[in-house]
Amino acid sequence: MSTVRVQVLAALLISLLVSTPGGSARAQTQMNNVIRLRSGVEYIGHALLDTTTNTVHVRFRTGGAVTFPLDSVVSVSTYEEVREAPLRGVWHYVPLEEEVVPCGRARSWYFGEIRAVALQGEKLGFGAEAALGVRLQGFSLGIGAGAWSLEGKSRTPVFFHAKYMFSDGCTNPFAFLEAGFPFDAYTSSYGIRPSVAYATKAGPKMFGVGVGVDFVISKHIDASIDAGYRYFTLAKERSYCPCAGIPVTESGLEELHTLFARAGLSF
Repeated sequence: MSTVRVQVLAALLISLLVSTPGGSARAQTQMNNVIRLRSGVEYIGHALLDTTTNTVHVRFRTGGAVTFPLDSVVSVSTYEEVREAPLRGVWHYVPLEEEVVPCGRARSWYFGEIRAVALQGEKLGFGAEAALGVRLQGFSLGIGAGAWSLEGKSRTPVFFHAKYMFSDGCTNPFAFLEAGFPFDAYTSSYGIRPSVAYATKAGPKMFGVGVGVDFVISKHIDASIDAGYRYFTLAKERSYCPCAGIPVTESGLEELHTLFARAGLSF
């Protein structure tokens, strides 16, 4: 039985004992229970505990009543109204317990990630990347960027990042998708700019999918590892010699399939 539930049961028992007929203070005082729910709602009235159904019934002075599960109660206190002069009020508190956060992890409306990454294509490459965005329940949506050495060339990818966390405990598996544009010296030299049309047409682009696990290490930080697959269409230069015998250099494209592994921190 949780600490909060024990406190609630104890407070309800005390309130029933105090309000039992025969108490010496009965003629002078009237006890009112103050019940606070996890939703933040508070009720003031006479509380009755039903141990058969594990529910709490609250009767109001106006004659109305409400019933809710015992597990939804955070705390119970009593307010004593003294009928004889001087008129005064005395609050009796039951200690409150903070809402339990799994492993102490607090999750804000925003998220951030930093990662070291290794990519295996035709050659082994390394780099770093980061992402920032908003958290919507289990989903995280944002923008990421990186600095890689990929196939012997420096690349700066910018990509859309979508992540789904399957649980919110101490160890949390997740899956993610990426889509973006890899900037490099060739895209700069030939003035190639990002375009949504490249999703279905020839042009530099990247798509990725992966799975991983977040491990809670503090209130605001997770240690993360993940791995997956990334597809690239990369800009390149190609040279050829036409019939006139004068070498010609122009832009071209090449496909690349890679596997990757990452490790870092999530905020």
